[in-house]
Amino acid sequence: MEYRPLEVTIISAKGLKDIGHLSKMDVYVITTISGDPRTQKTPVDKDGGSHPSWDFTMKFTVDETAIQANCLNLVFQLRHERTLLADKDIGEVHVPVKELLGNAAGDEKPAVLAEYPVRNPSGKDEGTLKFSFKFGPVYRTGTGTSSIHPSPVNVLDPNTPSALPAGYPPALPFQPPQLPAGYPPPAMGQYGYPGYPLPPPPGAGYPPMEPGYGYPPVQQQQHPPRRNHYAQSAGLVGALIGAMVLGENLGN
Repeated sequence: MEYRPLEVTIISAKGLKDIGHLSKMDVYVITTISGDPRTQKTPVDKDGGSHPSWDFTMKFTVDETAIQANCLNLVFQLRHERTLLADKDIGEVHVPVKELLGNAAGDEKPAVLAEYPVRNPSGKDEGTLKFSFKFGPVYRTGTGTSSIHPSPVNVLDPNTPSALPAGYPPALPFQPPQLPAGYPPPAMGQYGYPGYPLPPPPGAGYPPMEPGYGYPPVQQQQHPPRRNHYAQSAGLVGALIGAMVLGENLGN
C-alpha cells in the first residue's frame, strides 16, 4: 500500500456568524480526514470572536490510492465552546484532498496557503477559513487486500524503515465519507466511489427482440365478391320480354 504524509496548519478564520449572543465566541476547530474516526483539535481562541486565529499545526497520513480516486476530504468543523451548555456548531469546510495535492508545490516543498468558505448549519456560506498545507513523499507499507480499503498494516516496508516522518499517525482503513446535512454527496460510480464508470443503463447490451413479441400483424378480412345488380336487373327484363314474345307466337 502507498501512503503520503500531509501537514496542515490552521491559521485563522474571519467573518464567521456570531452565535455568542451575550459574549464573544470561543472558537476552536476539529479536523479529520473523511473515513478516519480520529480527530485533531486546535486550542480555543477566547478573544477573536468572529475573527479567531490559531496558527496550529496538525499531521495526517493519507492513502494515496484513495486520494487519486477522489475519495478523501479534509473536514474542518468550527465550534463555539460554551461553559454551561453543549458546544455549538458554527460551520464546516470540506476540501477534497486530491484538489490540495493538485495545488501542492510538490513533495517536501514550502507550504501552500489556502482559503475556503465556511458553510453554516443552514447551508449558507458565511466567513472563510485560512490554512496552509504541504505533502510529504509517498512511502510504502506491507501488502493489503484492497486498493480502496487497505488492510490496517502499520509496519513500514523494511527497505524504507524511516519513510514516515516522526509525529504522523499511522493510516487506518479508508471508509466512505459521511457528509452532514447541507453538503451535496459526491457523484457515485459503479462501486459506490467517485471516479469509477457508471454501470450501463437498463437494457444496454442485450440482443434485439426476436419475432414473436408484441402484437401479430393485422389479417385482412376476406369478403365475397359483390354481385352486379344492374346486370341482374337487365337479365330479368330480357327474360320477361322473351316470354311475352313467345306467348304471342303461340297464340297465332
